[in-house]
Amino acid sequence: MLIATFSFLLLAACMLADVGCTKVPLQAKKLRCEHNLVGSMFPSESEWTRVLSACRFATDSPHPLLSWSVEHSGRGARQTAYRVVVYTAEVGKTALRMWWDSGQVKSDNSFVRYSGAALRSLRRHYFTVQWWDQDGKAAPISDPGCFFTSLMNGESPNAFWITAKGVTGAPLFRKEFDTNEEMIFGSIGISGLGFYRLFVNGIELNTTTSSMTAALHPAWTQYDRRTPMDVYEVDSIVKGQRKVVIGVMLGLGWRNKKDYPNKDHLGQDEDERVLRAFVQVALPNFNLTSFGTDDSWLVHPSPIVSDTIFDGETYNASMEIPDWSSLEYKPTGTRHTKATCSILVRM
Repeated sequence: MLIATFSFLLLAACMLADVGCTKVPLQAKKLRCEHNLVGSMFPSESEWTRVLSACRFATDSPHPLLSWSVEHSGRGARQTAYRVVVYTAEVGKTALRMWWDSGQVKSDNSFVRYSGAALRSLRRHYFTVQWWDQDGKAAPISDPGCFFTSLMNGESPNAFWITAKGVTGAPLFRKEFDTNEEMIFGSIGISGLGFYRLFVNGIELNTTTSSMTAALHPAWTQYDRRTPMDVYEVDSIVKGQRKVVIGVMLGLGWRNKKDYPNKDHLGQDEDERVLRAFVQVALPNFNLTSFGTDDSWLVHPSPIVSDTIFDGETYNASMEIPDWSSLEYKPTGTRHTKATCSILVRM
């Protein structure tokens, strides 16, 4: 009897709540962008919805697909229309510039293809979503989603494929850039074959702390046809700095004679490790400045004197170089040599 009475009261309370409460559409959530780069190089989802400047997704499409999820305080609600607005950040400014406005579109789709002017490479973009329910009630405009555009449409900064001729094992590549002005924000694009470890001012970016696959970048592909590039935001490292040091250690990965016997277009030797990277930073004069891999980069043997994908690695601790990728380190000695351009064209 007590259980029956409690169930009746609970049912009555639910009915009263459903009748008396105003049912309204809620903000769209989980804003996402069609992407080919995602993971440990970007903040977690909870962070990027809280921090406007942090982009979790990167795309090389000039017209990416944007999507969202809808929520409602009532039952049986559905979306009947939406409006998506895309903004871009002007360099050195806090204000956002509207890039595309879909207007109110009558549709229950929770995705749309961006249809504005072709997006530019190496830019942050933000977008908001507003939707309407079956009663014509409008939801509040969502918190902004964010995505980053990588290289596309054949665009390329001054970055060549380089290699470390005469260095056995996993070589260290190092380059110090001086902008002569304080940097506002920056990003790094990199493709190191087979696998790479990336350091910026002594801080390793692709560690295994947040993702077990972070240290196994880039993803394996048929290298003579496609080579992936990862993009990292480094705002917190370079902001306020006038100099930045990029350090890279290259492992063989799958790009070796034993496991990948076919030659590709990135070097004369299948065991030759190759690197291509660029750094783009924003300066106070509102200009974007970029630097890339070329034959001015320094190379040096690392403590990893041999490595294979299946047989592990041989590590010589006596060859360690403390803080080799930091600003404080000053390269000296005859073992620091110049990198060699693997191919003399930009990719």
